[in-house]
Amino acid sequence: MKIPCPNCRESGRDSSGDNLTVYPDWTGYCHACSTYYGARELTAIECNEPYKKDVSVDKSRNAEIELAAIQQYCTGHPFRREIRQDVCQDYGVLYSTGGSGQPESILYLYRDDQGAVIDAKKKTEQKDFYAITGKISKAALFGKHLIGPRRRQFLILTEGEDDALAAASMYRDIGKDYAVVSIQNGANSSGKLDQALLREMPFLQEFQCVALCLDQDEPGQATAKAIAEVLAPHCDVRLVALPEKDAYDMLHKHRAQEFYDCVSQAQPY
Repeated sequence: MKIPCPNCRESGRDSSGDNLTVYPDWTGYCHACSTYYGARELTAIECNEPYKKDVSVDKSRNAEIELAAIQQYCTGHPFRREIRQDVCQDYGVLYSTGGSGQPESILYLYRDDQGAVIDAKKKTEQKDFYAITGKISKAALFGKHLIGPRRRQFLILTEGEDDALAAASMYRDIGKDYAVVSIQNGANSSGKLDQALLREMPFLQEFQCVALCLDQDEPGQATAKAIAEVLAPHCDVRLVALPEKDAYDMLHKHRAQEFYDCVSQAQPY
């Protein structure tokens, strides 16, 4: 059920009186102000009694509550409308709305190797990122859950979630359903690979060909070369050169045909 959020009301918000969602285990979460409420707080609110924030609710439990809650959000990417709705559905891309009903943030679901959702990256329109449960380092590559055990011919690896979604959208537009995944974290100019990505190397090595489609800036290219060094002894590695910064920019600027050409003509490492 939904009830007024005291924190929002103190700030002159929640005029509709339904910002605070109460869950069956008698915990609550306000998606407008990102405030958690424990059982004692909710009881006080329901009885119109003064309440004090319950600090006994464990932070990790709070994160699990939020992770469960966000999976009920709407599917789609209103900040990147060129991305196909079916791609958002398959990859696990959701969005939240504020009190005005306008989109406020995008959430990218991250899974473990068994396909269970263990975390989500939350991105605002201002491109501020944060993880919900802090388990991104233990998560698999974004989109890995879509790749079946026998699908090991060709894979495209991007640097960000939106780039993976864009590449998948462009290929689906022409009836192709290539395996496209994104690294969990961003690139760095030193090209050093983090532990989350290194853990995925045996999986990537199973493919006959891996096309590295990372950002065209210095950090992206340094990381692409570092990945290629690890993969090259085990599979065919291609470095994709784009005329735009990344795959999403290719989609956004209606350069899909050029994107296909760049991938198919990518030079071997």
